[in-house]
Amino acid sequence: MAPEDPRNRASQRVKFLIQNMFDNKAKNWEKTKSEDTQIKKKAEIANQVTKKAEEKRKMEMGSRDEYSGGGGRGG
Repeated sequence: MAPEDPRNRASQRVKFLIQNMFDNKAKNWEKTKSEDTQIKKKAEIANQVTKKAEEKRKMEMGSRDEYSGGGGRGG
């Protein structure tokens, strides 16, 4: 069917999902195999998100400290 065919009603999202599936299949399901497939509790997920946010904040604070250099008006 041609893309302009009215019978071609699949949404763009569905088309991307199908394309991603074929890409993953071509790569021998590498991404799917590498992902963590354990079932996690809500609290565990919340802890992971909090840790990532803290690490990101520390990294941002560290990069700000590099530029501060202690130069300022002093007497």
